[in-house]
Amino acid sequence: MLMNPVAGLVTLTLVLAIFLLIEAALETALYFQLRRAINAGWILFDAIVTLILAILIWSQWPSSALWFIGTIIGISLIFSGVSRVSVASAMRRRT
Repeated sequence: MLMNPVAGLVTLTLVLAIFLLIEAALETALYFQLRRAINAGWILFDAIVTLILAILIWSQWPSSALWFIGTIIGISLIFSGVSRVSVASAMRRRT
């Protein structure tokens, strides 16, 4: 990455797309474990958004690698945070 930062950024963007695909699969599995819990639909919604973001990275990959990382990670973190807070607050109210 130090010798060729653009190639490193392009590679890092591809790794991010793979990471988001794996995260979407794991969140889907988490949803099926918690589907009877209140607000568990937020986890499925987060999985769908994460999958869409991974597909966006994959489809636009080499051309948009310079600005995609910050934008996509920000969107993913916002949706993940909202879904986790929603499920945690529902679990807290339940106990």
